[in-house]
Amino acid sequence: MNNKLVVSIVGTALISTTLFGQAVGKTLPIRVSVNNQVLNIDQYTVYKQNGHMMIPLRVLSESLGYSLKWDGLKRMVELKKGDQSFSITMGKDSYVNEQAVSLSLGAVPEQVESHMYVPLEFFRDVMRINITEQQEHIMLITPESSGESSNLKGIPLQENGITTVKQGDHVRVSLEENPSTGYLWSYLASDDTIKLMEVTVQKKNGEAIGAPTQKTWVFQPSKTGTYKLTFTLSRAMEQSPPKRVYTITVR
Repeated sequence: MNNKLVVSIVGTALISTTLFGQAVGKTLPIRVSVNNQVLNIDQYTVYKQNGHMMIPLRVLSESLGYSLKWDGLKRMVELKKGDQSFSITMGKDSYVNEQAVSLSLGAVPEQVESHMYVPLEFFRDVMRINITEQQEHIMLITPESSGESSNLKGIPLQENGITTVKQGDHVRVSLEENPSTGYLWSYLASDDTIKLMEVTVQKKNGEAIGAPTQKTWVFQPSKTGTYKLTFTLSRAMEQSPPKRVYTITVR
């Protein structure tokens, strides 16, 4: 598969299933992890809809600390965690974020074997969970600790240049982001030995809701070599988003 995120689904068998009586294809052989903890989701189907990876909503949301409430009359599920709230309506490509803004992701939530499935982009573009796709492994990292500085400082990476570090060093990338506009940064590492260690967002005191924030990713390369981190700023369904590329040489 191309451009996979990092949520790990381990040892999933290639089996077919049905959606409202119609085949949805074979389960994708991927692994999904949340905060570096692998989830056991062998009993779930993972498939693609219009090119979007569809994953079970409840198991991932609860692993991220969210509670789910189903409204049978509206065919809607509400996700809550503290002051955060999101909603999804079955069969509608309309995902409501915590600013009460409805986003279209190009795929509708569906029910498979009594479980609701949503596109993986829901976690990235709506819930703002950091997601990385590498080969057949998807990793989700919980939302950044708002207002707190990173505990792992790391060596700052040079955009469009080469940063040389020692094996085991931490490196970091800091970029401005404004989730209220729908534009979010995501990244792709050229090798799965570049491990994401921490994601934080820095807010200024008294900053107004909707103002930009500074987002920082801290990585740790685990073996020698030269690698690339490619960051993309985009909204759901956007074409040709801007990119920033960082090259790391580990000695």
